[in-house]
Amino acid sequence: AVAQMLLPMLDDDTTREEFLFAMIREVSAHEVGHTLGLRHNFKSSRWRSMEELADAEDTSLNGICGSFMDYPAVNMAAPDGTQGEFFQSAVGPYDKWAIEYGYREFGSNEKDHLDKIAARCAEVGLEYGTDEDSFLGDPFTVTWDMGADPIAFAESQIELANWGLDNMLDRAAEDGDGYYNYSRYYTLFNSLAQRSWGGLARFIGGFTYNRDVVGQENGRPPIVTVDPEKQQRALDVLIESGLKFDGHISDDMRLLMANKKYGSFGSWFDFWSMVPVSRTVNNTRFFALLPLMDSSLYERVNNQHQLTSGESLSMRDVAYPVFDAVWTDDPSEYDLWSQSDYVDMILFNIERDMTPSVTALYDEMMRKAKDKLDSYASSSDAALAAHGTWLGGKIDRYNQRQVMTDA
Repeated sequence: AVAQMLLPMLDDDTTREEFLFAMIREVSAHEVGHTLGLRHNFKSSRWRSMEELADAEDTSLNGICGSFMDYPAVNMAAPDGTQGEFFQSAVGPYDKWAIEYGYREFGSNEKDHLDKIAARCAEVGLEYGTDEDSFLGDPFTVTWDMGADPIAFAESQIELANWGLDNMLDRAAEDGDGYYNYSRYYTLFNSLAQRSWGGLARFIGGFTYNRDVVGQENGRPPIVTVDPEKQQRALDVLIESGLKFDGHISDDMRLLMANKKYGSFGSWFDFWSMVPVSRTVNNTRFFALLPLMDSSLYERVNNQHQLTSGESLSMRDVAYPVFDAVWTDDPSEYDLWSQSDYVDMILFNIERDMTPSVTALYDEMMRKAKDKLDSYASSSDAALAAHGTWLGGKIDRYNQRQVMTDA
């Protein structure tokens, strides 16, 4: 499905055929790996640098990932970038290492030999993280990422998605095509952007996990905090590309986007759809805002801030920039949607069983939102004033209910 989504970026049929063949080869090798007993390795995609990913001659011999057992992103270069291999085409160093451990025969002292093989786990290219590491939130053990710097790769894919959206009129449809191609094209590129920054919230207050053993040469701790600089970069990308997403579509193109009719006029039950662009934009913003408002993120950030003696991000280092992105002095129509979602998320999370410091943070942010809404309510702009009165009233009703409950 992801590969199908990226086909509109390719300009000629030969490249498309090569692209699809390479995709099938990667998927087939992945499934063969499972038949040999290999588990998923979602951390193997962080082996290569951005520069190495563009070197098709090298990756064709050694792979773009450490293993076929990942679910990596498609290695699609940003506009004006050097295009390397789209998919994994060679057995990676992790695959060779894991097969040696599982299948090499030893005449005697098997455990000693196996321990010696396993002790290489800290070597570059042998990184390993599987399903349970991903479930625990390791930001380097995720699907659909790529490269030693997943944040930089995400930025390159967002750049690619924005390029696609900005060039929609020239690329989405040709003479004789149905207008629904515009909506389909827009959805594909917008989905690419969302997929690219979708896992970045894991970096904020994040931890990564290792399987080294006590006394291992060059051994690593079992749990390592994510570099605060990476946490800040991930937050910045989420805010700039997610919370401030403006749709990349001009007002005069909106009616093209409203038409989602598929097929011909003679098709039965083939309805027209008039989905507002603002709803589509809000959907994108919503999924950027959701993890940045989740109580588990702030508990994780607060815990890490204490563990690092204040050297990592604090809760307010995260909460305040998010607030400023949503609650602008002159909100757009998209900001109004985000503000409504923000209030709903505050009211949902504040009811959860959290540490007192996180609960106090939500209460603080709710009061800050109410102050903004009160200022909107006195605006000379009737629509903004109505928004401020309505959404501010929602907070008032919540507070009044709490007073009645406490009484």
